[in-house]
This record gives sequence, C-alpha cells and structure tokens, in this order.
Amino acid sequence: MEFFISIWELLPAGLQTLIWTLLKIVAIVAPLMLLVAYFTYAER
Repeated sequence: MEFFISIWELLPAGLQTLIWTLLKIVAIVAPLMLLVAYFTYAER
C-alpha cells in the first residue's frame, strides 16, 4: 500500500484531481450500466 501512496504523491495535483474525478464517474456509471444490462436481459 505504501508503494501506491508514494506513486500517488509523485503525480502533479492536476493529474491527481483528474484521476480522482474519473474514478468517481466510473463508480457511478458502471453500476448503472450493469443494472440496465441486467434489466434488459431479465425482461426477455
């Protein structure tokens, strides 16, 4: 875990913000996509 923290701290602040924002977007969109796929499949 310390390895990842040291790499994270080497990144510029702007890049850290970009990565963090993209992770948040994926955390919201991925479950929604899975739910839509499941409901489409279950409807058959």
